[in-house]
Amino acid sequence: MYETHPLGKLTLGLEESILAFSKESFQEFFEKFYHPANFTFLAIGNLKIRDVRNLFEKYFPEKGKTPPNAREALSFPQKPENAILTKDIEQAHTLIGALAPAGKKRESLVLKVFITMIAGGMSFPLFQEVRDKRGLCYEIKASYESWSDTGIFYIYVGTDQKKVEEAKRVIIDVVQTSKTSEELLEKAKSLAKGKLAFAFESPSQILRSAAFNITFKGKPKNHQELLDEINSVTIEEVEQAVNKYLTPEKLTTVSLVPKQK
Repeated sequence: MYETHPLGKLTLGLEESILAFSKESFQEFFEKFYHPANFTFLAIGNLKIRDVRNLFEKYFPEKGKTPPNAREALSFPQKPENAILTKDIEQAHTLIGALAPAGKKRESLVLKVFITMIAGGMSFPLFQEVRDKRGLCYEIKASYESWSDTGIFYIYVGTDQKKVEEAKRVIIDVVQTSKTSEELLEKAKSLAKGKLAFAFESPSQILRSAAFNITFKGKPKNHQELLDEINSVTIEEVEQAVNKYLTPEKLTTVSLVPKQK
């Protein structure tokens, strides 16, 4: 999906790159990135702000001496190429996806709600139409992930190789017919708000939510603000986002299929 963009590179790197690292390589990397101007410090629990701030000032007295790093903005492919990979396996595994907006954009929130509209569980359209009614797969799921400079929307289907094209047609039809459903939008909102309520019972989940919103949106949001975000999404916004990012001609298909004899 990311072609030559750094997000498409192997996380662990290549053997020759790793073997070329020296002690100085790590020191230079550490000094460039691991300093207070690049950090976000989060604390949660029965704490006094003054005490936390005093600890920070004590152990990081050098804060502000080094400016934060500004990441270079790199372009993404407009429409990644389709790909077919082969392996000695029995079934076909297919991803249908598209590059999507960065986490701080309103459209990112809208697409997160839309992914729940079509794939919130077994009673939602993807499972119902592709697996339950037509028996076109043994597994189907969808996900939307967003980061500081881009996002990715994808639907995975595991099935017999002969059924891949038909499953793909039904999946695309589900995406297009669901984008105007007020009923699905309300169902998705209810599910999202229920998950949010559970998340805010856990200190670690509150911390993760705050970290995400600070990193990608500039500031943390409390439970009510996150509820208001979910409630604010309209079906008109959903339709616009799907039309902008998820029309059939903008989708990329990547398949891992059995080797031919």
